[in-house]
Amino acid sequence: MTNFGWISEQRGIQYHKSTGTGTQSDPFVPEMVATIEGHLDFDTAVNFAVTVGSTSTLVRAAEASRKLLVLVNDSDVVLFLSLGSAAVMNQGIRLNANGGNIVLENPVFTGNVYAICAAGGKNLVGCEGT
Repeated sequence: MTNFGWISEQRGIQYHKSTGTGTQSDPFVPEMVATIEGHLDFDTAVNFAVTVGSTSTLVRAAEASRKLLVLVNDSDVVLFLSLGSAAVMNQGIRLNANGGNIVLENPVFTGNVYAICAAGGKNLVGCEGT
């Protein structure tokens, strides 16, 4: 018998055959290899809240081991995010009021993250996974 390799895939699970000869002493044995697309492993999750000002505010400092960053606008005004440099009003990533959010993952930005809003003193909440 020959090695058939990949046979089928269903819901992220791939089935493979081994390289056995097909005899009783060296059978073909199906192998199951889990490959879940988008699956993300991290060991530590930190929840946080930041008060965003009317000047650029550091939301999260650079973190080389960051694997996930979730940011949610928990205020009544629009916030603007900037990745890697100071935030500027009406530029960058817009987070709408009352729950506007963004999930950064796979690949995730590992540098400094900043935010700004017109009114100042507004709440941004999130979770960082490392």
